[in-house]
Amino acid sequence: MFKWENKCHEITANHKQLTKLLAKSQENERALTAKLADAAQHVAALEANVVALSRELQAAARAKLAEDDTLKARAENEALRCKIVALNQSIDDIQAKERDTRNTLAIKTMQFTQEKDALLRELCHVRDEWAASRATSQVELDKLTVVIARDERIKADLESQVTDLADKCIALDEVLARKQVEFQAKVIEDKQLALDQTKALVAQHERDVQRLMREAAAMDVDNATLREKLTMVSDVWSACTSQNPTVHALQQVRQNEALAIVLDEKERLKAELGKTKEDVARLLAQVARTAPSGDVVGLQTQLASMLNKKNELLLMMDQMKAELMTLTTSHTMLRIAHDTLLQRCAALEEVAMDPSVIIMLKQAQLDLKDAVDKLVEAETSSEVCSLS
Repeated sequence: MFKWENKCHEITANHKQLTKLLAKSQENERALTAKLADAAQHVAALEANVVALSRELQAAARAKLAEDDTLKARAENEALRCKIVALNQSIDDIQAKERDTRNTLAIKTMQFTQEKDALLRELCHVRDEWAASRATSQVELDKLTVVIARDERIKADLESQVTDLADKCIALDEVLARKQVEFQAKVIEDKQLALDQTKALVAQHERDVQRLMREAAAMDVDNATLREKLTMVSDVWSACTSQNPTVHALQQVRQNEALAIVLDEKERLKAELGKTKEDVARLLAQVARTAPSGDVVGLQTQLASMLNKKNELLLMMDQMKAELMTLTTSHTMLRIAHDTLLQRCAALEEVAMDPSVIIMLKQAQLDLKDAVDKLVEAETSSEVCSLS
C-alpha cells in the first residue's frame, strides 16, 4: 500500500514536471514562431535583395559577355582574315598548279596524239609490211616446199646409196676374209715350195762347189805338171838356144805369158768359187727369211688394193652420212624458219585486222586524262585539309 502511494506521488510529481515542461515548450514554441515570422520577413527581404542583385549581376554579365564577344570576334576576324589570305594564296597556288597540270595534260595529250598518229602510221606500215611479208612468205613457202621435197628425195637417195655401200662393204669384208684365208694357204704352200726349191738349190750349189773345188785341185795338179813340162822344155830350149840372147828373151817372155794365163785362170776360178759361196749364203738367208714368191706378192698387192678400195668406200659412206646430217640439219632449220614465219604472219594479221587496237588507244587516252584530273583533285583536297 505504501509502495503504491509512493508510486502515485512519483507519478504525480512526474505529471507536474511534465506539465511544466509542456508549458515551457509552448512558450518556446510561441517564441520560435515569432522568430520564424521575423526570419520569414528577413528572408523575403533578402530574396528581394537577391533578385535585385541578380538583375544587376545579369546586366553586368551581359555587358562583360558583350565585351568578351567583341574581343573574341575581333580575334576571330583577324584569324579569319589571315586564313582567308592563306586560302587565297593556296587557291592561287592551286590554280597555278592546275594551270601547270592542264598545260602538262595538254602537252601529254598532244604527245599522246602524236604517238597515236605515229602508231597508226606504223600500223599502216606494218600492214603494208605484213602484206609484203605475206607475199614473200608465200613465195618462200613455195620455195621451201620445193626444197623440202628435194631434200626428201636426196635423203632417200643418200639412204639408198648408204645401204648399197653398206652391202658392198659387207661383200668386200666377205671377199677379204676369203682372200685372207686363200692368202694364208698360198703363203704356206709358197713357203714350203720355196723351202724345197732352196734346199735343192743349196744341194746343187754344194755339189757345184765341190765340183769346182775338185776342178781347182785338178787344175793345180795340171798347173804343177805343166810347170814341170815347161821347165823341162825351157831347159831343153835353153840348151838348144843358149848361144842366142834374143831367143832366150823370147822364151822368157812366153814363159811369163803362160804363167800369167795360168794365174788368171786360177783367179777366175777363185772368183767363181767365191761368187758361188755368196749365192749359197744368200739362198740360205732367203730360206731363213722364208720370203714369199711372186704369186704371194701379187696376192698381197691385190689384198692391199681391195683394202684401199674398201677404205675409200667407207670414207665415201662417211662423207655421204655427213652430207645427209647436214641436209637433215638444214631441213630442220628451214622447218623452224617456216613455222616462225607463219607465226609472225599470224600475229601481224591479228594486229592488223583487230579493230580493237584503235579503241584501246582512245581508251588509254581517256584513262590518262581521268588519272590527271583525279591527281589534281586529290592534291587540291589535301592542301585544303592541311590549311583548315
